[in-house]
Amino acid sequence: GPSPWLKIEITSVYLPPSPGVGGQVGIAEIEVPGVSASRSIVAPDVRLPGDADPTAVVLAKAEPQPSGCMLTSLRWVCSPALETSTEEQYGFDHMFSVARPELASLSGTAVLTSPSLIERYAFGGKQQPSVTASSSYVAEPQDLASSAFDANPQTTWVSGADDRHPTLTIRWHGDKTVRTVLIQRPPSVIGRLGVTVTGSRGQVRSGVLGGPGFLALSGLSFAPMRTDSITLRFSASQLPVQVTEVTIPGVRPLSVNYAAPFRLPCGRGPLIEFDGKAVPTSVSGTIADVLEGRPMTFTACAGVTVAAGTNRVIEPQSDAFSVQAVVLDRTGPSSLASAAPASDEPVRTISWTSSRRVLAVSAARQSFLVVDENFNAGWQASIGGRTLAPVQLDGWKQGWLLPAGTRGLVTLSYRPQATFRLSVVAGLTALVLVAGVAFVPFRRRRARPSSPAAAAAHPETALPTGTTAGGHRSQPGWLMPVALLGLSAIFGIWVAGYPGAVLLPATTLCFLVLTAFGDASRVWAVAAGPWSVPVLLLAAAVAEVAGASLTGQAGQLLSQTVPQVLCMVLVARLLAALFPASDRGTADPG
Repeated sequence: GPSPWLKIEITSVYLPPSPGVGGQVGIAEIEVPGVSASRSIVAPDVRLPGDADPTAVVLAKAEPQPSGCMLTSLRWVCSPALETSTEEQYGFDHMFSVARPELASLSGTAVLTSPSLIERYAFGGKQQPSVTASSSYVAEPQDLASSAFDANPQTTWVSGADDRHPTLTIRWHGDKTVRTVLIQRPPSVIGRLGVTVTGSRGQVRSGVLGGPGFLALSGLSFAPMRTDSITLRFSASQLPVQVTEVTIPGVRPLSVNYAAPFRLPCGRGPLIEFDGKAVPTSVSGTIADVLEGRPMTFTACAGVTVAAGTNRVIEPQSDAFSVQAVVLDRTGPSSLASAAPASDEPVRTISWTSSRRVLAVSAARQSFLVVDENFNAGWQASIGGRTLAPVQLDGWKQGWLLPAGTRGLVTLSYRPQATFRLSVVAGLTALVLVAGVAFVPFRRRRARPSSPAAAAAHPETALPTGTTAGGHRSQPGWLMPVALLGLSAIFGIWVAGYPGAVLLPATTLCFLVLTAFGDASRVWAVAAGPWSVPVLLLAAAVAEVAGASLTGQAGQLLSQTVPQVLCMVLVARLLAALFPASDRGTADPG
């Protein structure tokens, strides 16, 4: 029935909770018919003297458009692991307020994200061949099917991870005789690749390619076929399939001019709604912007009327573009274009280290001190004993606000560095203390006779009960073990929290028992012997290496949990070794 809200509660799960992780439930998506999930980013209300509105309103996403491809020094590399979702990845929905109605121009930047439109605009032309694929690894321009037939060694087509037999179809104008196909793969790809070639008239040829594409183009020769297209069906033991370039003698590959201008007329740009009304736009950039996923400039075909009060700018999620920013500039003599452009002022570096930097600045106007590094709240900037306000610029840059008239030396310091140094000093001090205790020579006690007959034969070794050879009364034997267990509990909670505070003392106590009664069993003696230290280290290293080759929970368990537990056991063994053997007691018969 009708309801204004919906609550979903997980009452049980099919599989029992994991001991290491506990009970967790993840919901990927919820769809309620007739309900559209959305939220608006509300810009702060800015008022100038005299209750005047700002000259321009700039609405921008805090994070740039995410991409699953990265340009290295050799080529583009694409992987879903490179994709990082952002808060405003899909669509654009911002709101702002003004005091008075006004006429403004609307412009902004946007990234073309539709794969079909990217291929149509970048490789347009009647004489161009067409390239299609059954799947792609990521939905990025650099991973399109055209990347396998564009004569560009920097781009590679990568099939979908679950596509067991991916296909690549190349069509051209007019029949041609094809008897050879050359296929180049990335340098890192090895292993054999089975290829089935199908012509437009049903002709079928097949073969196997081997060796990395870095060494040479792998060629496949077969009986000639007359065709105007070929479909390559791949079979590989290692997925996904990666193809850098396909060469068909006699067929020209796709041609592209990266520096060529790219323009779309009014009505073909991003879909913008301003206060519920559609605003036609045009867009301009270069072909390189299209193929590399860079922002392009769009402009509204006509001005928009900004109403007094709240205004809303929306780009629907279904748009072929991803709007990154929208600028509403008041028309007239006070427009944004009439303002003097901002310029960068040089900053002189006095000193620069990984944790402390001193810079000489001079800012006549209110400015930003910018460091081209990722924003980190641990960095603090101060000048003349006054702390500067930190600012995150362009969604990632480290910056601080410099008030007008700021001159002098700005000190940048990384505050967590002090805690880190204190931890290092404390750890080294503890290590020196442990090493000192381990190497202090304990005075040997004279051996007590093991029987009354031996005592009579060697009366000089017989001591009164409860006294030492020097005549001093012996201390209770439980003080040293208790001190060790207390030390292990402190160290355990410092290293691993509450689980370590339980695990380390318990393991230390086990080693104390093993060493005290090592003579009772050969297995106990070996477990408490000196060989346990290298064995534990070797086991931790083997687990680390084995876990690095696995994924998921098993890999995390082997590469992280198991080595940490083994190292805790190793520390317990070393702590137990601090307890002198002479204090562990002997089992005297009778």
